[in-house]
Amino acid sequence: MHKPNQIPGIADNYSARIMLTIENGKVVSERMIGAGEILATFDIFIELAQRAGWHVTPNHDEVTKSHATAEEVAHVA
Repeated sequence: MHKPNQIPGIADNYSARIMLTIENGKVVSERMIGAGEILATFDIFIELAQRAGWHVTPNHDEVTKSHATAEEVAHVA
């Protein structure tokens, strides 16, 4: 009998990080996450780049309504 948090058929000493895509309750794809990899949203990726000293600015045409432009921020302030 398996433990409550154990997947049947998986060895007790097995460890892995796996990203799953689930559609309609079924796993449709999976990908092993490597030791040096992280998963992050685009906004977190930008924040990490900025913290590392990168200057990140979008092309003007690519600024969407969901991201305020500098002029919009200045107008609100």
